[in-house]
Order: sequence, then C-alpha cells, then structure tokens
Amino acid sequence: MGHEIFSSYDYISSMSSRGVSYSSDEERRSKERKHDVTSAARQKVHKTGKLDPAVDPAIDTIRRSLIRFEATEDKKWRVSVGCPMDIESTLDSTGSMGDNVDKAIAVLPDTYALASEMLPGYDVQIACGIFGDIVDDFVLNRPQFEMTAEKIVDYLTRMNPEGEGGDSAEDPQYAMFASAYFTAAYTNRIGLKGYFFLITDASMHSRISNDMLKRIFGDNFLEKLHENGYEGDEIPDMQDVAAKLKETKHAFVIAVEGDSHDRRYWGKWFGTEHVIRVPDTTYLPEIEAAIIGLTEGTLEPIDLEVWLKNHQVDGGYIDYCQYDLRKVPYGAQRKLEEASEYKIPKLGDIFEKKTDLQPCGHENKPLDSPDPKEEDGSWL
Repeated sequence: MGHEIFSSYDYISSMSSRGVSYSSDEERRSKERKHDVTSAARQKVHKTGKLDPAVDPAIDTIRRSLIRFEATEDKKWRVSVGCPMDIESTLDSTGSMGDNVDKAIAVLPDTYALASEMLPGYDVQIACGIFGDIVDDFVLNRPQFEMTAEKIVDYLTRMNPEGEGGDSAEDPQYAMFASAYFTAAYTNRIGLKGYFFLITDASMHSRISNDMLKRIFGDNFLEKLHENGYEGDEIPDMQDVAAKLKETKHAFVIAVEGDSHDRRYWGKWFGTEHVIRVPDTTYLPEIEAAIIGLTEGTLEPIDLEVWLKNHQVDGGYIDYCQYDLRKVPYGAQRKLEEASEYKIPKLGDIFEKKTDLQPCGHENKPLDSPDPKEEDGSWL
C-alpha cells in the first residue's frame, strides 16, 4: 500500500507467525540466540533444486526502488511517504558467517529504525541479500527492495544460506554486479545515490564469468543489462563493476575481523575511506546507520562516539572501528544534492505524471487519511 512503512508490531506479528518470539530486546540482540529462520526454505530448495522466486536473482532480475504515489482527485499524483532511499546489504553466508540471515532478521527493527533516524523524511527501502562461493549450488540470494516488516521478514526467511565456500576467498563480486547493473533506483534519477553494504570476513575471487552470470541471472541476462541501460556488447569486467557501483551507490565494505590488509585489499575496489573494519557483526545496524548519517550529513563526525555510546555500542567495539568511520566522506550526499537540478521530493508533493522528476506543487493531507486501494494503481 502507498502509506505502509516498517512497524515493530508487524515485525513481532511476522516473527510470531513463524514460531519465533523474543522475551526482550536483550534476547533479540544476544549472540546466543538459537532461532533458525531459514530451515523451511532450505528444505524446500533441497526438494525442488530451485531458489524461492522472492530471492532468486534470475526472476524479475532488475530490483527497483521507486517513489510511492497516491492518486489525487484531479488525476495527479501525490507523494505518499517521501523520497525513496535504497539501502542494499549483501551478507557473507559462508563458513563462520553462515548464520548471518538469523542475525539480520533478529536486528531488523534496529536496522530500519536507525537508518530512518539518519534519513528523516525519506522512504527507507531495504534489500538484504546473501552471497556465497561459486562452488555453492546458489551463489547469490537477492530480494526486491521492500519497506514493510512483513515483506522483509518474508523474503529473509526464504533465503538459502549454504554455509559452505570452497576456499578463503568468496564470490561477492556477483552481488556487486547485481547492485551496479540490475538496480533501477529513483535516487539515481534525481542525481543522488543509494547505499550498498558488503559484509564479509574474506577476500573475493574478483573474476566475472559469462557462464556464471548465466547461471545466476539467467540465459537472457545480457538482455536485462540492456533493458536497464547498459550499452555495451561485452560483459563488464571487475574494474567496470567497481566503477559502476561507486557511480550509482555510496558503496562500503564492512570487513569483519578486518585488519590493515583488509583495508588495503578492499580499498583497491571501494576506496580506503569506504572500508570499515569491525570485530564482529554484533552492532551492524549501528555501524550502517553511522555510515549513512555521516554520508548524509545528519551525524556530525564530532558526535560519532557519543552517538554510538548512546546506542549502547560497547566501548571496545567503538575503539576498533571509529578510526575507519571518521574517514567516511562527510556530507557526500549533500554535495550530490547541491549539484543536482532536481529537488528531493517530500511527503505531499504533487506530480503531474509518475514519470516526472519535478513536482508541480504541494498538498498537505491529514495523517489519518485511509490507505489508497490497491486496485486504483496508487500503490505503484
């Protein structure tokens, strides 16, 4: 629906319907949690040999982050939430990182709430996927961008983390490829960038294979590339992927148990100021939110340490990662906004057509107005 956003009530309901409940936030955030939210999905994959369509990158390959409208009485379109902000995370699901889906779903309310805190007025839209190794049956699980607890919980529970991996290097380059070339985001249309987070404790093979692209994205992947604006006849190589990703996203690597080698290694692809080393994934929502806040200019570097402490991040954890966080390009999004010819749309802005990039007016509306009905098309 046009107005729906994430709510804690829907999160609790969605989790309860799957037999998962937490007695407290402390239990939910605990490292000792035992819930396995993907067991049913893994059993289904074992029987069918196929990923669930909700997370299969070959199904509806292009992932879209769109502005949400509702129809007005005079046949125009009113912004029903705000400017969409696409936030994509792709989590290593190999070896010791194999329980990352369980962790992601447990901290989901914090991920959404903290990102929203740093993005006031935006329509936060989240795609949280996982990657593995080319020896796995499925190298990549990638969902659509969603904004409600029910839909995000649903796609996370349909993931198929295999927890394997053939060697110490893994294959996140295909998640990078997908984000760079198979995303259609409103942010890019108005000169801004969304966010991409790669969370891993390993290096990558850094090779793009035509056969592997077919295996992951389907035989017609090149047609999909052209549909989404790619103009070349040859498939992009790793340098192309890294450049395109940085062109369209504020792209960061969160290197788990990272050291100086990880900073240098990932810095070759992302830029050293976009490599954040952390001891573990305990405070991943807080780290991602801090990165977003610094990039947006809604969190001042001078306030970083206090903000992390106020959100109960452990002092030793802060010491581990605050050096890297202070290197995040402060206000990079605001520089893009200043350079853009378009204003950022906000709740109540009126557009003549859905495809327009500039509003023609503004209309306030009571907050208790009913959601538009799905059949009128305003949910698109």
